[in-house]
Amino acid sequence: MTMIIQNILAIISFLTNSLLTFLIFTKSPKTMGSYKYLMAFMTGFELVYALIDLLIQPEIVTMNSLWVTMTSSKRAIVPLSVAYPLLLLWGGSFGIALASFGAHFLYRYFIVTGNKKWVSGTTFFTFWIGIPIASGFMYVFAIDYFLQLNQVMDGIVRAKLMVSEGVPGDQLRYFSSYLFLTTPSDPVSQLDWKQIQGLIFLCSTISLSLFTMIYFGLKTFSEIRKLQDTTSVSASSKTLQTQLFYSLVIQTTIPVILIHFPTTLIYISTFFNAAPPIQGTICTITISMFPAIDPLPSLIIIKPYRQAILGMGQVALKNASVRKYLQLKPAEVELTHFEFADSKYIFRFCPRGLVSEKNKVKV
Repeated sequence: MTMIIQNILAIISFLTNSLLTFLIFTKSPKTMGSYKYLMAFMTGFELVYALIDLLIQPEIVTMNSLWVTMTSSKRAIVPLSVAYPLLLLWGGSFGIALASFGAHFLYRYFIVTGNKKWVSGTTFFTFWIGIPIASGFMYVFAIDYFLQLNQVMDGIVRAKLMVSEGVPGDQLRYFSSYLFLTTPSDPVSQLDWKQIQGLIFLCSTISLSLFTMIYFGLKTFSEIRKLQDTTSVSASSKTLQTQLFYSLVIQTTIPVILIHFPTTLIYISTFFNAAPPIQGTICTITISMFPAIDPLPSLIIIKPYRQAILGMGQVALKNASVRKYLQLKPAEVELTHFEFADSKYIFRFCPRGLVSEKNKVKV
């Protein structure tokens, strides 16, 4: 059931992010500048994230005192030699998302304050794109190096996954967090300091990203309020800056709610040996929801994109109405208008019974 939900959410992710990418490149106002490329990078990342979900069907499995992020030959549609790097990238995507949003807030602050030195030119654009990419590599390295089980616990976990997945042990790929060298049944617990170092590293990078977002988010909000009182900036530009800011704020809260909170709860639960299997299932689903709904704030809040979507909807409704009328039989319609213009005959029809006497064409 979890895999079916993941597939549905991945398809929704492709639709929402593809639509946003199209609108970014076709409907973005010129005043948005190079920021649209940062937005496009984010939608591209979320498309890749959804693609990984489809390719390897990763799942978080909670076992009371530990959690495992895994895939298998039963789930993956790519070779396992490819599936494991993709699994690491899937795990490191949270770092990419947080660093990307942190860079967005910093970029928006420079834009609002008029500091164009740091937001113009190819070199600085590469710098902004490089921040989330570097963060992603750091996360992938940390997961692969720190989040590995000792030999005893690895054997226990592998045996359980072989039963639940129904595949041999060599057909499993996973990483795991378990903060002890001893098994849960041992009378004395011994900490695994390598795992703890990994946890400290990941928590530190998350805290840095969250601090950057909160600090520059508040400063940007303050500058936007000041911007409303200035007369040197057009009203449309002020409105756009406000819309971009609020859209970014909501987009940032989505991964925090769907990824950060559930994984934090799992860490707390496993530390107290109280993480039931359903907790991992819920976390897997909420993580898959992230790329599906993250584009929605931009599609709804940013006016040029919202108007374009409404316009496409109106065109679709008109086309549907035309097709409906074309399917009517001649006896079911009445001529309401006739004229000759630009060397063309123009006829207008309406379903019979919906035309008032004064609108009928007299012959």
